[in-house]
Amino acid sequence: MPVTDDIAVRTADGSEADARALFEEARHRRRRRRLWWATALVVFTGVVAGSVFIMGSGGTTVPTKTATTGPAGGVRTIRSLTFTGNFSPRQVVSESGRIWLVGSTGPGYGNCAIEEIDPSTLRTRTFAIPACGSYVAVGDGRIFLADGVFSGATDTTAFHIESFDTATHSAIVMAPVDIASTGTGYAHMAMAYAGGSLWLNPWSGEVLQISPSTGAVVRTITGTPFSDGGHSLVEGGPGGLWMAGGAGSALILDRLGPGSTTPAVVYKGSGPRSVLWLSPVGDRVWAEVGTYVDGGRRVVTRLVAFDSSGERVLETSPEDPGDLPVVGSGGQLWSVGDGARCDGPQRLWRIDRRTGRSVTVATLASPVAPCLVAADGSELAAVGDKVFVLDPTSTGGGPGSVLYRITA
Repeated sequence: MPVTDDIAVRTADGSEADARALFEEARHRRRRRRLWWATALVVFTGVVAGSVFIMGSGGTTVPTKTATTGPAGGVRTIRSLTFTGNFSPRQVVSESGRIWLVGSTGPGYGNCAIEEIDPSTLRTRTFAIPACGSYVAVGDGRIFLADGVFSGATDTTAFHIESFDTATHSAIVMAPVDIASTGTGYAHMAMAYAGGSLWLNPWSGEVLQISPSTGAVVRTITGTPFSDGGHSLVEGGPGGLWMAGGAGSALILDRLGPGSTTPAVVYKGSGPRSVLWLSPVGDRVWAEVGTYVDGGRRVVTRLVAFDSSGERVLETSPEDPGDLPVVGSGGQLWSVGDGARCDGPQRLWRIDRRTGRSVTVATLASPVAPCLVAADGSELAAVGDKVFVLDPTSTGGGPGSVLYRITA
């Protein structure tokens, strides 16, 4: 049987805080990987230290020096920001040529914020927003968040769509609440932006098309892959909308082409195998496919690439491409993960987009063990030739979160 994500279930007592705690617990459970092969490491030991300057209300510190790797590694410099002030980032995205961090400026629901990062200077600006969002998508100069309001009486979470304009820095929470999930569905959803619409899977065998201007559901797509316990996968990419059940679910990848009302299966397999993540880069959609072995105690992964028509154009032998969906920068693909074991440091992986072969080129001085860091696909973003990795580790008196900038 496929292995489901290790997600705890709590009994709700009617408070919104408990609903959010359930989501955070589910979102922060890293997929522990026990692979049977070893990977060669090129260790990057020169993460910078030295004097810093402080900017913005977040108390962000930025090193003034950089360190350089050799040309063989494909990495020129790594710099980092440590968030030691009020702002605590949880997710990172790129939009409008900038990096954006979604987080909060304090405990409680009323302290939600988005921080803008200049990718060249690493200068920051923090903007308060009216609501926190559990799920994030970007497109057409806006950042969208799905904001859940929990009702203990009915065990239902109703979702509003929040829109943040990256040009004006204004945010609105839209009125419709015809998006809902029950029970632990709050922790298993997925959202993406594609073709001028938002798409949300509310942990069911359907995907909702949502108006980005009104927040209302305009169409329901049925017959989509169902998640058996983890997060479902929804991504907009070349050739339309791509969907899979996620870790622990049946190996089925669907594509909803432009103008189509019915998704088509483009990749399917039997046995204990799942699509672990999806990532559109350029004219391809990349998937990491995992095969569970030894009763689910280990997972062997490989990369599969598809063109805009849904044709499979590449499938690798077993590879270890990191844990996060790949991003494209500097003519290569990049990911981050701890490799074969869960007790090592965060590692930067370079993936050849022609062959799918991956190699580690650097380690990142993460303040905590990688398995304690969130890994839901929102920790990695790219702008131009720069890759950004967020370690959102600031929790309850722990070390400050760190954002790494790697120039590829």
